[in-house]
Amino acid sequence: MTVKDAVHRAVFYLKDLVEADNILLEEVESSVDLPGGEKVWRVTFSFPAREGANVGGNLLTVLGGAVQREYKTVELTDAGEFKQLKIRSLANA
Repeated sequence: MTVKDAVHRAVFYLKDLVEADNILLEEVESSVDLPGGEKVWRVTFSFPAREGANVGGNLLTVLGGAVQREYKTVELTDAGEFKQLKIRSLANA
């Protein structure tokens, strides 16, 4: 699977599992999953935090502050099969 294929598949799974708009690609990682020795893709996306996920987020937006974003990592097999969806936490977030 190519990088573009992995990103397209990951977007499909993300949209199917999470209500999100304004999705941005943050990073793509290809590595070998050590226990099984199979290649996996980890694709991280961000999107505006959903209502209720962040207290004060709407007020910050109205006042011109930065929109807080949620980060999710979709993990796929090299064949494009979904493995997992994880919350990506950021240092200093």
